[in-house]
Amino acid sequence: MNYNNPSSIRTARVIAIVCGSLFCIFSYLYIWKVQGGILGMAQHVLSNGLTVYFPPVGAGIITILLLFLQMLLNRIFKLQREWHCISYYPSFFTLAMISSVASTAYTHFQFGYWIWLYPAGLVAFLFVVSFFKHLSTTFDVRAGGVIIRTLIPNLITFIVLAIICMWLSDTNEVAHDQYAIEYSLSKRDVDSALEIGNKSKATNPEITALRIYSLQKKDLLGEKLFMYPQKYGADGMLLNLADSVRMIFPPMRLYKELGAYPRYANESAVEFLELLNKSEQARQPMAEQYLLCAYLLDRNLDKFVEKLKVVYHFNEDSVIKLPRYYQEALVLYQHNHPGKINYKNSIQEANYEDYRRMVKSSAISQVSKNRSKVDFGNTYWWYYDTVK
Repeated sequence: MNYNNPSSIRTARVIAIVCGSLFCIFSYLYIWKVQGGILGMAQHVLSNGLTVYFPPVGAGIITILLLFLQMLLNRIFKLQREWHCISYYPSFFTLAMISSVASTAYTHFQFGYWIWLYPAGLVAFLFVVSFFKHLSTTFDVRAGGVIIRTLIPNLITFIVLAIICMWLSDTNEVAHDQYAIEYSLSKRDVDSALEIGNKSKATNPEITALRIYSLQKKDLLGEKLFMYPQKYGADGMLLNLADSVRMIFPPMRLYKELGAYPRYANESAVEFLELLNKSEQARQPMAEQYLLCAYLLDRNLDKFVEKLKVVYHFNEDSVIKLPRYYQEALVLYQHNHPGKINYKNSIQEANYEDYRRMVKSSAISQVSKNRSKVDFGNTYWWYYDTVK
């Protein structure tokens, strides 16, 4: 193909515009919508909390820089026509590295395998460029339809590079959810924080504590606590003060609302909350609900009932409407300790009997076992019997 005739120049221009537009769209949306949380968390950690990442702006800046990288390399290597999209290889590769490295910044910033993979990838790019530059074009301008026939291999190359980029990138669901929840809470958007990842079973101690805080802010802690995964017992309720710099939602806010700070690192949640509840001066109403749920999470029903009587002035003649999981805990306690309390709740009693029957049948049938988890997996009874 004669690269200097008008048709060839027009074809090259069309290919460059199409590939450039596709890359900008992919890069911007991928950085903003998919990797925005990871990059935001990394910037916050690396700046010691002095800067805040704004995803739409950050995505635009990174996309422009990656596009400049492609333009520079293409000016050097002059990849034309059906091989033009190969010049985006380093930009895709750099995008994958940025998102993958950023995902480790919360716990330990390191390049990991990218120390050797990135240079190796760039060397591979040089070999690829050398190979394709020496290939003659397969299309004759005089045959017509050259733009479409030249565009197809570029689109195939673009799709392959995008898939490799996403495969090499870190799409850690938990890290993304944590950043999104922290960001929502920093904006005091509790409703959004509770919606993020609410269908997922993947979690970590920080997400668990942030969700518990969010539920308490909506006065739903005793009502919806076990609708979310609870894998860490009572200690999953609190945040580590040492994370104050790296978390967008500062743990200090949680402890300020509880009424005090832990006395020392690694103090157990129950120990801290029990001591806090002894102090009339420091204790806030929130701390009482936290302690009740801490007893539930640690399966300490004796102390739960004892504390419930104090907080709700609960007695055998009480008609006060209790949160769902407090009701379920009382029904369970009454069955485990006959005669100690006389709690009447016909609806929860019937539900508990259904639960016990299904649990017995699940020991025989796998179908019944799966059904019992579907029907009762978000009850306190299921948590009490299955979570260790």
